[in-house]
Amino acid sequence: MNSRWSGMSISGDKGFTLIEILLAMFITSVILAVVMGAFYVGVTAWRAGTAESDGRQRADAVMDQVYMALRSAYIPAPAGARAPGQPRPPRQAAGRHGFIFENDGDDPASARDSISWVKIGNALVGEDCAFAGVPHRMVLSMMDGEHGEGLYVRAWRVDGQTDDFDPEKDVEAVLLSSAVVGFNCRMLDPAQATTQSVSDEIPWIDRWDDTNSVPTAVLVSIAIAPPKRDGEALILERYVEIPLAEAAQQRRR
Repeated sequence: MNSRWSGMSISGDKGFTLIEILLAMFITSVILAVVMGAFYVGVTAWRAGTAESDGRQRADAVMDQVYMALRSAYIPAPAGARAPGQPRPPRQAAGRHGFIFENDGDDPASARDSISWVKIGNALVGEDCAFAGVPHRMVLSMMDGEHGEGLYVRAWRVDGQTDDFDPEKDVEAVLLSSAVVGFNCRMLDPAQATTQSVSDEIPWIDRWDDTNSVPTAVLVSIAIAPPKRDGEALILERYVEIPLAEAAQQRRR
């Protein structure tokens, strides 16, 4: 018995032509290119954001240490009180306990300033430092040291050194951060600090000649290397008030 379909054919069915296949491949390629491009842009943006976040965290960590170290600045009181009519007590030798500043550039992104002061405490030297609890001098500066270019710190105790002690030769510079590419400082002008009102612009200066005292405040700027080679450096700025500055200046009057 013959099927009723036996006399029929499906001659209407046909395959894809070469042009249709090439067109489909082209459309698929365009879609893949768009998807991959969007994925690449997303990954690049994520990496840049992560790098910037890491840079900011490193800058914050460095700035916190510098902030605490400056806040711990120390100048000893003169021995004995000065009664009216009596001569002033002998002043400390220049630079022994005071603030020392070396200006090397004004652009925060590339400045290589250096500051030095005496402090007490473990900021910048660590809890294991043998002289953290006694007055010690700090030097914070940009330099190209043993571990490459970056922000370096040197520290040594003020008292108890031998006569031939030379901090330039005897104190090792410790790399604080290789991510720092610029270090800039400005000090509050002591001649105008007491005459300023809240609305006045802060009178910052980029020199400090009185190495027997410390500034009332320091404006510290740290620049972190950009995540991209052609990008801009990340600038972190902080205003640091030094608590003992006014008392120390009053002792010298």
